[in-house]
Amino acid sequence: MTAAESKSEVRPDATFASQRFVSRSAPAEEGWWFKLPFDPMRMLRAVWVGRWRIVLGALLGLALSLGLAMWKAQTRYEVSMQLLKRYASPTIQEGLNGEPYKPSQFTNSELASAASSEKVLEAVSQKASPPVSVNELKNAIKVAEDKTSDSVKLTLSGYTSAAATVDLSSLWGDEIINFIRGMQAEESRDIRKVIQTQLDNNEVEIQQLDEEITNLMGSSGAPDLQVDSFLRSESDVEEKYNQTKLEYDSVNTEDEGLRSELQRQTPAAEQLREAKTELEQLQTRYTDQNPLVLDQQEKVAGLEQEVKKESGQPAGDVSDMASTYVGNQLYLTMVQMEEKRGALKQQLDELDKQRQLYAKSPEKMSELMQHLRKKETLQTGQSLLLSRMQEARIYEQDAPASYGLFAPADLDHVLEISKTLKCIVLSILGAFTGGCMALAAVMVVGVADRKLRTAREAQTAVEAPLFASIPHPVSEANADVTAAGVWARWHSATASGKPMFRAVWTPAPHESESDFWRMMLAQARVLLPALMVVDCGREPLREIADLPQVSLEKTAAGFCAARFPMHGASLADRQKVQQYFEKAVACGVEVWVRLDGEVSEPGVGLMRAAEVPLVLAVLHTEPASFYRAQAARLRHSQVNPCGVIALNDNGLSARD
Repeated sequence: MTAAESKSEVRPDATFASQRFVSRSAPAEEGWWFKLPFDPMRMLRAVWVGRWRIVLGALLGLALSLGLAMWKAQTRYEVSMQLLKRYASPTIQEGLNGEPYKPSQFTNSELASAASSEKVLEAVSQKASPPVSVNELKNAIKVAEDKTSDSVKLTLSGYTSAAATVDLSSLWGDEIINFIRGMQAEESRDIRKVIQTQLDNNEVEIQQLDEEITNLMGSSGAPDLQVDSFLRSESDVEEKYNQTKLEYDSVNTEDEGLRSELQRQTPAAEQLREAKTELEQLQTRYTDQNPLVLDQQEKVAGLEQEVKKESGQPAGDVSDMASTYVGNQLYLTMVQMEEKRGALKQQLDELDKQRQLYAKSPEKMSELMQHLRKKETLQTGQSLLLSRMQEARIYEQDAPASYGLFAPADLDHVLEISKTLKCIVLSILGAFTGGCMALAAVMVVGVADRKLRTAREAQTAVEAPLFASIPHPVSEANADVTAAGVWARWHSATASGKPMFRAVWTPAPHESESDFWRMMLAQARVLLPALMVVDCGREPLREIADLPQVSLEKTAAGFCAARFPMHGASLADRQKVQQYFEKAVACGVEVWVRLDGEVSEPGVGLMRAAEVPLVLAVLHTEPASFYRAQAARLRHSQVNPCGVIALNDNGLSARD
């Protein structure tokens, strides 16, 4: 069987074994780390390698923040006061009509806005001693509304001294109250001006009415007694007529009620009431079957029929209904009502005649009366406006604030925040910030690093299962275990169990390659009867050179090695060497070939002829793009590596 035929038979098994290896020892490509653009171990390694840089960054941040704190930090004094709303403002005597004038009251929200307004802070800044700017005041004040009560809490911070902070806080509270008073005084002044304008207009209108009244009364301007008497008489007649009309309507209503009650006072109705009373007394002493009770029930029924007949007849003279004592009393009362109604009727007729006479008076009297009534209305309104204007003037001169100091600032309630505490807090914050910035920088540099850093990255770059990660130098205790694992994975790629032609390619030669060959050769001495290792690299490897050296023209036996540099060799030399390898395998000797450097002919031809080509990726030497390019060349040359081994993998502590 030729090497090509052996290769064609073994490759399906190798593919199956590679898939089985991926599921057993290497994570699937849709694992969670492949969702990231980099291996998380790269970031962890960068953090571990740069840990002293992070510590240095934290120390630098600590030093800078401590220096800044010592330079800028000062002892801060904080004091609070409380403004409480006044519900009962100073009262002013109520005018003739309506409530007295009061300026608008401030709400908690309006007071909070006023406390931090530019106008208030400018007034405080101008009067403050020592001087303080408006911007400093903005940064030093804090206003909080109390939702449970109509109060506002004001807090102010200062750096000079506790006494200066209390004085500045008191000045701030006074300016807030003065601002409220100023707003109320300004509002009262505007109201007073409006009222004054209205009073001036009323005065002009009253003067015009006086001129018209004077013209109507006579050019002399003296009151006309006949006109005055006429107006008073007309007013008296109108008032008396209205009162008499009301009394007459009341008498009519009462008379109708007495008449309807009298109609119900007939002898039959009186007898019916007495019969029902007697029936109730009999029913309390006898049963309903007693003859006395039955007779009384028949009597009650007969009287009820009689009363119904009387109620259905038209009502006649009320004197016919006065047949009982109650009816007689009602009748007498009705007679008195009739007499009173007649008298009121006669009085109404006389008053109505007088009203008609006044209605027929000259138009001059009616016009004069209208002018006088209008003047009286204007004078009444003017009196009310004068009262409101006087109230507005009082508020303008001395406006009471809507809020007062409920809890003023004092030295006993000053909160002192020392400079030492600020320095400690700022130092901790600076150390944390510096450490975070150094950590971010280290992580960014680690992620941006282009070199191959982790075994997972080697697996991704070569696109082959990861057999093992070997540190450099490897300890003797772990060498046997690691070699056994690599051996199992490398030889599980084929299921034939026969000697084969195996190739190992190291794209970037490194001293850590010696660890792999030393472990694998030791493992081969235990598990293989015969092995021939051919070193085709640029430089000979000491572990291979220590084996008994033979010529490629002789038949290999036992454990031996040969040196045949493939770089610069011709295609004929490669074919000759390949034929020799096939003969050795046919004789039962397994052949391992070591290749290094970038993928190129004629070495790649040996890789293509090998049964299970293996790639050694040395970490921390070349960029990942280099290994991706070499793997692409192998695949382009129809070489599919069965696996990859990461060398020089010293974990987080690895150095370049």
